[in-house]
Amino acid sequence: MKRIYTLLNRIVKRMIAMLTPSCEVVGYKISRSIDGETSFLDNLLVRLHTFGCVFCDRYRRQLIHIHEKLQKVQPDISSDELPALGKASREKLKNILRNADRL
Repeated sequence: MKRIYTLLNRIVKRMIAMLTPSCEVVGYKISRSIDGETSFLDNLLVRLHTFGCVFCDRYRRQLIHIHEKLQKVQPDISSDELPALGKASREKLKNILRNADRL
């Protein structure tokens, strides 16, 4: 019985992944959703996609964690007031987050 459940779970997750946007698009929508800039449908597609994609789900959880920590440090600053992060800094931050997830 457990084997059937596991097989059905995999099939459902793969179908959801096929019916939702790519990881690249979902990553962009995850970032926008944290800032409250997405529609209900976009949020639904992100949630469906992250149900079937462990990588996007991890990315979403990491962004939420970072957002919460930043709100505690500086709750009254808006994202419009912040300068854009450079490409090298973004890559460095991604590597740090990937390595932190392994600990």
